[in-house]
Amino acid sequence: MNPVLVGIGACFGGVARYGVAKLLPSSSFPWATICINLSGSLFLGIVAAVWAKDHPTRFLLGVGFLGGFTTFSTFSLEVLEQLRSNQPGAALLNVAIQVVGGVFVCALGFYLGSRIRGGG
Repeated sequence: MNPVLVGIGACFGGVARYGVAKLLPSSSFPWATICINLSGSLFLGIVAAVWAKDHPTRFLLGVGFLGGFTTFSTFSLEVLEQLRSNQPGAALLNVAIQVVGGVFVCALGFYLGSRIRGGG
């Protein structure tokens, strides 16, 4: 049953990722990818705090939906393109925002999820 939940979640996560990317204006800096990865990290922190690793909801939302929603491979390609376009400052800023920011908002999400669960 878990692979089915992952597949369903990934389908909807991929569609949501596409929708967010279309809603945010296109620019020379990958703001859509940053928003997707940071919000995905936040929600993954919440999911991880609320549901146990083997809970079906964690497979549906954490592995499936958020796995299909977040865009690490796109992030990697965008950093490479920034470097190839001789924009090392933009590439470094992009990496710093997404890596440091992602860990921060994931921790925030875990804290919020712990509060939701009642773990204080």
